[in-house]
Amino acid sequence: MIIETWSSPVRLKQNNGAWAWIDTGLTEKDGALRPKLVKAPLAFTAGGKSEPFAQLSTTGGQSFALSWPTPLPRPQVSANQATYDLGDDAQLVVSAMAEGFRYEIVLQRRPAKPLDLTLPVQVKGASSGERREELVDAQGRTVLHASTPRLHIKPGRRTTTKSALGAFKSEQSGDNLRVTLDGAKLDTTAFPVTISGSVAMPASADVHVSDEGGAGDPSSPLLMAGGIFGIRNRALLRFDTMALTGQRIIDAKLSVVNTDGPGCGEAGDGIQVRRITSRWDPYNLTWSNKPATTTEGATIVTQSYASDCGRGTLNWPVKEIAAAWASGSPNYGLTLQEPNETNTFDNFRELASTEYGDPGTEVPKLTVVTEPVPSPQVLYPAGPDGVEVFTAPADWKLDTLPVSSENVHALNGADDRAQTNTTTLAPPYFDPASGQVIAPATPAGKDTASQVLSGIALDNGDADETLAIGFESEDSPAARTSAVATAETPYSITPRYVEVANSYQALNTITDTAAVDR
Repeated sequence: MIIETWSSPVRLKQNNGAWAWIDTGLTEKDGALRPKLVKAPLAFTAGGKSEPFAQLSTTGGQSFALSWPTPLPRPQVSANQATYDLGDDAQLVVSAMAEGFRYEIVLQRRPAKPLDLTLPVQVKGASSGERREELVDAQGRTVLHASTPRLHIKPGRRTTTKSALGAFKSEQSGDNLRVTLDGAKLDTTAFPVTISGSVAMPASADVHVSDEGGAGDPSSPLLMAGGIFGIRNRALLRFDTMALTGQRIIDAKLSVVNTDGPGCGEAGDGIQVRRITSRWDPYNLTWSNKPATTTEGATIVTQSYASDCGRGTLNWPVKEIAAAWASGSPNYGLTLQEPNETNTFDNFRELASTEYGDPGTEVPKLTVVTEPVPSPQVLYPAGPDGVEVFTAPADWKLDTLPVSSENVHALNGADDRAQTNTTTLAPPYFDPASGQVIAPATPAGKDTASQVLSGIALDNGDADETLAIGFESEDSPAARTSAVATAETPYSITPRYVEVANSYQALNTITDTAAVDR
């Protein structure tokens, strides 16, 4: 079986049940520019009116609208982009994405006077969350990410993005987003510069971060990996690999479009792919808080496609990495970086991100060839008591199945619930094949077993557990007195109900009877 997964949604299910490729190409309809097929309804102004230049709606009924201070002219449209001429060699470029939009203010030359823009913001059905740049619904669930505008300067200019931080500022106050730039503080060689931000529904993410300073921009259409002009860069990618759980991995590759590099053909030491081993937030990622990685299963590609030889696709073999995920290692994503980041020569690859272009052909992609692991061998079929005895295949590796902190805490909660409802609920467990907490119960206990499990998970470094035992909860003395600062992650997990004939109490009775019979 071949499993393909992308770093963002690339297909949508239609009302007739068929799947269609997402198409972000813009067409004019009902007086606005709209993408042909995307997950979140989106509209850009066709110009000439005092109206938001971009309006995004979510599937849950929330909306976000961003306006320009004055009516915009009719734009030039190309594929998924609408470009509005602002005069004085400046443009507003708005791009449709699968789950949102990106906006860019492009300044081709230094402005004659400092730039000071106030962009009206309209939000309905959502409010600011606890985390930076997030909007949440009435239940506290993140429904949109509205990134703060960032200043981008192309590497190699005399003025770097880091040194320009004092010239640029962006902030949101109430219903207004303010952007200021003092061009006099930038060298003329810095231009053209771009000020960009994005608004999108939460999704799998890709982002790059550099040691130059500042946070990564998840809305950027390009990712930089490797070293250029003395600046080190890493590109981070995340894929949904749930379908790999319990599968035997035959082959796997990571494919990313390369748009620029130090040469055409083999170039430098190449770029290495590594498995990430700790959590990271694409909306709050800096060089100082970048996640840890491992070289286990790491591979290197030395091919390069410079801009003058046309873009091409780079393919990294990642069979060992995919096998680690399939056997239960937590999936925190992948990083693309130089094998040796102490090198001083240019060894970079500019790569197409999720937001680059055609979702079907230009989005980072993971392709895995798998076959199912063998089924267990039943030794004693289930009798009237519902108990079945079987042997598990070696591929299950039951003694080395890491479980995320969130699932461990949820499993603990499910077990506490079962022990207070022993006549209707049975012992819960974690299913490695589906990655879910399973809550078995008799029909009378279905509603209780299916209730949401929520709280704050303390990062246990991914426990080696499949049963709800041996983990300190956040309320335990051991957790409170730990000398090491522990990461806290909110969780809300709905366990999967499975109907069984025997409850906790009935199983204990069966066990006691079997012990007496011996």
